[in-house]
Amino acid sequence: MSMIFELQPGRGLLPLELGMDVTTLRDLFGEPVRASQFGSPDPSLFFSDSGLRVTIRGERAVEATIAPPADLRFEGGSMWRGSKTWQALVAREPNPLHTVGFVILPSLRVAFTGLHDGDRSQRAITVYADGVWNDAIAGADPFVP
Repeated sequence: MSMIFELQPGRGLLPLELGMDVTTLRDLFGEPVRASQFGSPDPSLFFSDSGLRVTIRGERAVEATIAPPADLRFEGGSMWRGSKTWQALVAREPNPLHTVGFVILPSLRVAFTGLHDGDRSQRAITVYADGVWNDAIAGADPFVP
């Protein structure tokens, strides 16, 4: 049975919480299948059984991304089925933004792709610590759902 994740804006993809240390991540998700830096100074750990990618800075999680088939819920609804759940999330953001295919919800510290435009191959949701997406936010345009 796969793990069920709960999107908690600004907090994490529970049971993963932003700020968790690497040891706790390994206890929860096992050993990462690989680590990569994607040209960034911050390494990312990939946990295959959960479909989770976690960016680490100073031995702590500062960003986490998940994609289908991982089971991700928000307020009881699936983030991957239909549009009501992601639209409810966007409705909580006073200043939604859009850049390079991503919708960014700055006050919630959530970004996603593939949901708003129906591109099923790109569906992913990221939660991030304060400041991690500042460059993307600076260059983004308003998003109108």
